[in-house]
Amino acid sequence: MSTSDSVRKLIDKAHEFNESLFKELSEGKISEDEWFEINNEYFTEHYLASDNPRGQSGHGGNEHGYFHSHQMLIDVIHKSGTIIDVGARTDICSSLFIVG
Repeated sequence: MSTSDSVRKLIDKAHEFNESLFKELSEGKISEDEWFEINNEYFTEHYLASDNPRGQSGHGGNEHGYFHSHQMLIDVIHKSGTIIDVGARTDICSSLFIVG
């Protein structure tokens, strides 16, 4: 296993799931509809089932860790304007700007 694969597994806890499911899709063992349903079940269970908004956005840490990991977004804002927050839980990132 390469260093980049090791790092990817640490960062992306769904890496093995994604790799194996993509392989099944590529080999024709599952259809695109089945791929979607399996992904939907997996990510609903692992993300949306969390009891806090950070967990629902895929972050496994506490509020301080979440804020720290997103500080670079705040650091680049140097004037007023509009920010497009694209993501599964857009209100989480937007609320970070209000807090920050």
